[in-house]
Amino acid sequence: MAKKKTNLSAQEMDFIKHRQEHIGSLVEAVQQVSKFKQGDFLIAFRPATPYSNRTQITNSYGAAKKYTVVMVDKYGVPYMKELNKNGTPIGQLISPLRFEGGTRAIKDTRIEFEVDPDYTDAVIMADEENYDATHINKAKSDNFKEITKHNKSLKVKFKDKDDLLKFLLTLKVGDVFYKSIKTHFTITSLLPIPTTHNGKRVKEFEVFGTAQDSKGKNFSLDHSTFLWHAIYRGQPRSYNELKDPK
Repeated sequence: MAKKKTNLSAQEMDFIKHRQEHIGSLVEAVQQVSKFKQGDFLIAFRPATPYSNRTQITNSYGAAKKYTVVMVDKYGVPYMKELNKNGTPIGQLISPLRFEGGTRAIKDTRIEFEVDPDYTDAVIMADEENYDATHINKAKSDNFKEITKHNKSLKVKFKDKDDLLKFLLTLKVGDVFYKSIKTHFTITSLLPIPTTHNGKRVKEFEVFGTAQDSKGKNFSLDHSTFLWHAIYRGQPRSYNELKDPK
């Protein structure tokens, strides 16, 4: 006996279509996030927006935060936790899925995970057993501290405008100052430093010398050359040294 086709009403078809949309969102979202396995080590990024670039999530020392997949459910959805400095998973579970309206599942676009490139290198070299996320992070954190200490030791600091005058009185022709790792200037001539407040403060915007920048351009020196910019007595180091290879 041939099966009789059941004609569904428009309301019933709308009900099925509505459920299909929810089911489809679940299937698609699971497919998008099911790319990691339990035990994988990950790094994370804040996705690009119309107003900002994609940025890696780092700790207070500028080193990449590390995560590990602590569980993959039967549907292939991974769950992550952040690793602390001892390599222990800590904090709340992080799920790459979130739900809208309590039913519609979507990939969480507020954070993006990638396999840690340091871990990828270990896998390629068949050296996973010797991979140590905390050691790598500690090395990068130590490097961050070293760079910061180096730059702070070179930075010209002033407590106030009176303190600025004390520094300006030590300037000599030939002194070199850096404004970044690539740009610097050399003092080429000096006049007596103009002062006010009974000789206790430099006169603002009054020229007291000349300098030449790293591109060979000559310019005049006044108090603003030093007061409103980061100035270093030697070449600072760049935090780009900490970036993970891509």
